[in-house]
Amino acid sequence: MQRKSFLIILAMLALAVSAFAPRALAQRSRQLAPTKSETVTADWSSRETVVDGVIPFEIKVHSKGDIEDPVLPTVDGGTLRLLPGRNQMTQTSIFNGRTEESFHVTFRGEFRAMRVGRVTIPPITVRVDGKEVATDPTTLVVLADDATDAKPIIVEIVSDPPSPLVGQPTTMTLRVSILPYRNPAQNISLDEQWMWRLVDLDQSNLGRFKQAFDALARSNRRPLGSAELRGDRQYFVYEIPMDYRASRPGRPELGDIEIELNVPIKARIARDFFGRDTLDIESVKKVRARAEMANIDVRPLPSEGQPAFFNGAVGSFTVSASAKPTDVAVGDPITVTYTITSTSSDDDEAALQELQAPPFATMPELASAFRIPSDPPAGTVNKRRKTFTQTFRPLSDSVREIPAIPFAFFDPKDGTYHVVESGPIAISVSPAERLAMSQIVGATPAAGDAAQKALTAVTGGLFANVPPSEALLADRRASLGLGVATAVALPPTLCVAAAVIVAVRRRRAADPLGRRAARAERAALEALGSSPTPETILTALTTYVADRCGLKDGERTRADATRALRERGAPTQLVDDLDVLLSRCERERYAPGSAAGVKGDEARALLRELERLPLARTRASRTEETR
Repeated sequence: MQRKSFLIILAMLALAVSAFAPRALAQRSRQLAPTKSETVTADWSSRETVVDGVIPFEIKVHSKGDIEDPVLPTVDGGTLRLLPGRNQMTQTSIFNGRTEESFHVTFRGEFRAMRVGRVTIPPITVRVDGKEVATDPTTLVVLADDATDAKPIIVEIVSDPPSPLVGQPTTMTLRVSILPYRNPAQNISLDEQWMWRLVDLDQSNLGRFKQAFDALARSNRRPLGSAELRGDRQYFVYEIPMDYRASRPGRPELGDIEIELNVPIKARIARDFFGRDTLDIESVKKVRARAEMANIDVRPLPSEGQPAFFNGAVGSFTVSASAKPTDVAVGDPITVTYTITSTSSDDDEAALQELQAPPFATMPELASAFRIPSDPPAGTVNKRRKTFTQTFRPLSDSVREIPAIPFAFFDPKDGTYHVVESGPIAISVSPAERLAMSQIVGATPAAGDAAQKALTAVTGGLFANVPPSEALLADRRASLGLGVATAVALPPTLCVAAAVIVAVRRRRAADPLGRRAARAERAALEALGSSPTPETILTALTTYVADRCGLKDGERTRADATRALRERGAPTQLVDDLDVLLSRCERERYAPGSAAGVKGDEARALLRELERLPLARTRASRTEETR
């Protein structure tokens, strides 16, 4: 009985072991399942293409180690190109209780065919953890391109107007015509959106149209295509317009423009992850088309009827002018503001940037009455207006107005030149101020102004009434030794010296105009240097007078310097000599070569004479000036 029970228990244990053993073995096998060793494969999207066609491919490296970039071999009959970047992926799979984990890195590349026939791709090697692994060799077939009269892409440039004038607002349009891809066997027909995606802008030369393409990219837009028949074939035509103004006659300068298109050779309909139909282009052919620009010729502006002061303006404009101040002395500056307003709908701010002011300095009616800088003003643009500012200096007190200033432009709408004028501006010009000798402080007084003064002798007094006695004349001073005297006198002396230094520093800090006057001569001599130019002499002398007389920063003109010297009583002859020298320097500025005789010794001699004069203002007036 006991033996029978023991056999039953032993049989039950055997059944339990047989039931759990496979699961334990499976668990152990799952834990010990080996991973794939390092392998590399090449996946080709197609094995067939045409001459100059492109086949994309992928290189997958299965390893967790250190993977370097693939080394592409030389191919007889084509070229291999590795695209930038790599993709990494980890994949885990469970099958019949077995868990497998794989890790691979994917590289992408392209093959471009160069001849008809079979092309063998040698193994592509990749170094993994210092060890080289390679793909299997691959054979591709390159077919002859089908002959056809229809070009896959046509690029043209058209102009509106067709033959613009120099400076005329023009619209240049880049027209890209693309032959649609169709595959009736697989019922594939690409629309205009898909065909534009095949344009490779990164590999294209866009010339002057690059800014237009960049503007579309910034706004996340693309050119819209429209169907258009060219001969017996339908094309999708994309237009990219650009504003243009020619600066010279002849062919428009738009740069070298070529557009590259990826023409599909082999495509199929595939399904994505969600089961939707999608287009899979397996191989493409790259085609480049150069832009054609037929019958576009920029015409020069006509010479007949062109005003002498015409400055190249094309369009339609109005002008206005203002001046400030209008009450001045001879030689004083008048700021003239001249505004040109465009009335043409074609003009914008970019077009007005090229607009130039009238040649003020060469207009006879202005040059005869005013001294005007020869350099043209730059001007500022605000919406449809461009404003120029220029300095006019009246040459005599007989000038009564700034005459009307004409502006000439060519209107392409009627093909003629037009002249518009600003209104005249009344001004009042007084003679340059000159003071009589009797008005100059410190001048020799006239005979009638001499005052008679006499000295009166004082007699008598204390010494005359009381004679000195011996007690009065006795020396009663106490005698101190040298050491005691030094010890007593040194501390007060040091205190007084410190107080004087502090007082001087405070005085200088409170009187910046005084510091300018003290440094004026040294600064002027340093500015003149060894061989100064007329411009340097003019700046050095006017700055010296401004510093000595305590003038404001903006008062550094020739008129400011002579007026300040006369107000402070400088000798008339000295002021006239300075005025003549500064006038010669100004003529050299506005008419180079007219003052070749201006020398630095004359300026230094005038500085020495001016340095002897008390030109600085009183401390009270300088303090008020700094406030």
